[in-house]
Amino acid sequence: MRQKIEKTSRNPAVSVIIPVFNASSFIRESIESVLGQTFRDLEVIVVDDGSTDNTPDEIRSFGSSVRYLRTKNGGPAHARNLGIAAAQGRLIAFQDADDRWLPKKLERQLEYLEKHPEDAVVFSDIATFDEHGLLARSAKEVYGTIPSGDLFGELLMKRFIAMSSVIVRADCLEEVGGFDAVLKGCEDYNLFLRLAGRFKFGLVDEVLVHKRIHPGNFSNNLQQMLEDEITNIRKISALFADRKIPEERLIAEMRLRFGRYHFANGDHSAARRCLLQAARRVSLSRRDWLVLLFLMFPRRVRETLLAARRSRKKLGKPTSIVLGSLS
Repeated sequence: MRQKIEKTSRNPAVSVIIPVFNASSFIRESIESVLGQTFRDLEVIVVDDGSTDNTPDEIRSFGSSVRYLRTKNGGPAHARNLGIAAAQGRLIAFQDADDRWLPKKLERQLEYLEKHPEDAVVFSDIATFDEHGLLARSAKEVYGTIPSGDLFGELLMKRFIAMSSVIVRADCLEEVGGFDAVLKGCEDYNLFLRLAGRFKFGLVDEVLVHKRIHPGNFSNNLQQMLEDEITNIRKISALFADRKIPEERLIAEMRLRFGRYHFANGDHSAARRCLLQAARRVSLSRRDWLVLLFLMFPRRVRETLLAARRSRKKLGKPTSIVLGSLS
């Protein structure tokens, strides 16, 4: 049985790590949501990953309430690892520089860990919000029931855990080795999978985190994101070889997902390439086949079809099967 979470005179119960890069517009709200927790036995470590805006000034304005570390730009995994190395708590919580916690986040999750010493990780539901402050659907509303317990298989198939909702026991984190700094786009899920390969995950089934959605937190390099996801699954497959992970099928499903992303972003060449590669390994939906058919047309034909679709949609007229699939 793991140690109980109790206050000591020397070390805090929880170390909260916030990596940040050029987030001067958001970092204050993020830190304030951590300092405003009802659970008070914590330290806040902000790792500045080489910001070139006013982020350092925003962080320093909190004075001794925050431990400020600065490093050359190396990505979020590198920054989080520096924070972990400096942490003194027996529990490690992660917060993103543009997200905000609800006041009872730590309190509710620590209550859970006290009651479930067998779990190494606890996470919660989240809700997203935009620049206008409008909340969107929670993860539970998107995925239905959110699983917990042995999550290795579930995490191979889909992403439903937000980094800002996670608390992990420091000894378990040390056992798996922290974040893989080679990965730039899916270092969080690489860590979750390595943890899930050895430990159980607990869930506090309520929204405790508001995750900000804004243009700056989406990668503008989908190809790099796909390559990182493929690298990740190959690393996990090698690490857990005894589990016989269906590596090539999972990679094909990634290509299918990124093909949809590319198409939505208007990159028809990349979308066609991903969908063709995916079709060799997995079954495509009817809509995916129609999109792929559309992508095989010459560019001028595609532009004519898209113009026709926009015109008919503006007039409120029905579109053909092919045109209707292009939404």
